[in-house]
Amino acid sequence: MEHRFSAVFFLGTLLVLVMIDNYLIVNLML
Repeated sequence: MEHRFSAVFFLGTLLVLVMIDNYLIVNLML
């Protein structure tokens, strides 16, 4: 259970970083 939570947390953090990266790229292009 602990391992699963760690994996979900890692994926969530990765998703947030990708979203922030895309947001910055869009702002720079505009």
